[in-house]
Amino acid sequence: MSPSISWSGWISDLARFPGDTYKAWIGNDYRFPSNEGLIVIHEEGPVGHLGDTVRARCTASGKGYDLRRLRAGANAGGLVTLEALEALEREATLAMKAGVHSHTLRCYASLIENVGGTHCRLLLCSHCSTDLRSHLAAHDDKLRPAEIADAGHQLAFGLGHLHS
Repeated sequence: MSPSISWSGWISDLARFPGDTYKAWIGNDYRFPSNEGLIVIHEEGPVGHLGDTVRARCTASGKGYDLRRLRAGANAGGLVTLEALEALEREATLAMKAGVHSHTLRCYASLIENVGGTHCRLLLCSHCSTDLRSHLAAHDDKLRPAEIADAGHQLAFGLGHLHS
């Protein structure tokens, strides 16, 4: 979607596409307070098949991140339920508490973003260059036995860390 030229067009677009219109006119830079100081990132674009994850880059260091959006929407024009908000908060808290481990994605910081009737938590995570689905697609959905064993070890180490 491109920004409209007139104010009336902008207001009309804002009513129909609140998030897209806001980003097109205001920009898509975010400021994440973290344990490492303020991280200012610029949203770059979607990550393949992961619909709620986009690539982002630190405006100061150039370091790449993945920006995940966890959403809780309103029911049929109503309000977001407390249960949905609590589930969203639980997932964001778990991501932040996962800590640093070579077999888990690190979550550096989170922000709250509310647009229209949708409550959203933005999670600033370490850049993930590949995932199992992409790897399988690149290799005709086949893995060698050694690759299967390696994936199992990585999964076990990651789960062991998360449950420790």
